Amino acid sequence: MVLWYYEASVDAIKTNFPKAYLNYSFSLKVDKQDVQLVVKTLDFENSMFIDLRQTAVIGNLKMTYEACVSESSIAINGQEEASFNTYTLSLADEDSQKTFSLPPFLYRTEKQHG
Repeated sequence: MVLWYYEASVDAIKTNFPKAYLNYSFSLKVDKQDVQLVVKTLDFENSMFIDLRQTAVIGNLKMTYEACVSESSIAINGQEEASFNTYTLSLADEDSQKTFSLPPFLYRTEKQHG
């Protein structure tokens, strides 16, 4: 397992979500002189990141990140006009399992001409 840590940047906002694996979340606490590994039990009240084909467990619920399909449209001049992902997740408890896909959120933006 790899933990990423993004430094604060004025160019982009990045969030250091804890990485979920089985029953725990793992993150790094970084200050000027020290780096600490923070391990917590997973719960529904905190954000987490699940790697592709990994499973996170909260109580008797198992969540597995099954797949990601990336799509993009390219204009005739070669410029990318749109790009989006569809995520497939599997949820299982002691009695059943359900797999579902999260479609991309489509939104419209007005292009600026100038």
